[in-house]
This record gives sequence, structure tokens and C-alpha cells, in this order.
Amino acid sequence: MTATPWKTRRNRRARLLLALLWIATLGSAGPAAAAPSSTDGTVRVGDMAPEFGLTAFDGSPLRLSDYLGKGRPVLIVFWSYFCFPCQREMPLVAEMARNLSDRVQVVGICLDGPEYDGKILPYVESNRITFPNAYDRQTDDFFEVAASYGVVGTPTFYLVDPAGRVRFIHLGRLPIDVLEKVIASARDPSFCAEILPPQAQKAPSP
Repeated sequence: MTATPWKTRRNRRARLLLALLWIATLGSAGPAAAAPSSTDGTVRVGDMAPEFGLTAFDGSPLRLSDYLGKGRPVLIVFWSYFCFPCQREMPLVAEMARNLSDRVQVVGICLDGPEYDGKILPYVESNRITFPNAYDRQTDDFFEVAASYGVVGTPTFYLVDPAGRVRFIHLGRLPIDVLEKVIASARDPSFCAEILPPQAQKAPSP
């Protein structure tokens, strides 16, 4: 029997979630575990963060540009309710976001979908995850914003400085004290010198 479009999308989604969970657990699987494939994304530390526009859980627009240029770095967290490391990490990140609200803006991008509202929204509320969160848009193969950033597993953290430059990328759980130090570093706008191409040597005048 031919699957309906709804069932096809659901099956594709289930396979994708299983793949993300597998990638997220590679770090604890031991030396024999296969390494995840390299990302197709182009975002590296030092690049300008790709803009995105999503709809937050509360229905308001969620755009990266709305938070830039205001003196605070932006911490983007890609996560999934079905990622067990995320379930443990997100309440800690939420507590940090409250304690450091004057130093960092946290934004969550959930790689699930509104069909899981019944699980995700109560989890967010019960764990006091009050920073803005939005579902990523699904494509035929992956998720739109996650693909533009090169996300290969959850949780993944991208710390963007107030000028919009990516200062830190981390896949997997992260000690909060380490994250706080990285945030403090990202508040300094002069974190490096740009690499300039070699200038052609001018021939001496006769």
C-alpha cells in the first residue's frame, strides 16, 4: 500500500531524529565508534553568523538580527526534546540565561516540530526555559537554519558576538562555568586581528 504524504513525512522525520540521537551519543560510545561525517555547512569560528527568521513558541518573530548590536553576545542553542543530553542541559542553560541576562541573550532553535507541542511546551514550562525558542523549518532532507549553520547533532552551541561574528562552536554538553567564561570573552569586540592578504611588493623607483 502506498504511504500517504503525512505518513511519508512522519517516517522521514523519525529517521532524522534517530540519526540526530545517534550522532549526539557518539562522544560516549568509546574509541571504536565511527566518527560523524563532516558537515556541509560553511560556518566557522570567525565567520559572520547567518541570519534567520523563525516564529517563536509564543507566536512572535524570532530573528538573529533583532539581538545584535546591543552589547550582548547571542548564544544560539540547537536542541531536541528527544535528545537526552539536551533534556539535561537545557534547564542548566535556562538558569544561566536568567543569572546572566545582562551579559548574554540565549536563543533556542528546536529541531522537532509543532506536532510535538504536547511534550515540548510542558517541558519548557516546567523547567523554566524562558529564553526565546522556535521550531526550525523542516526541509525534505533536514532543517533550514540547522543546515545553514552546519549542525550535525544536538545540543550544539554557537556563540555570536554583538557584531554578528561567530566566536565559539561546540557540539555536545558543555560545563556551564566554561560557557560563562566563553561568554565573557565574546563581549570583547577586539578578540583578534584580521588576516590580510599579502601585499605585492612595489618595485623601487629608478
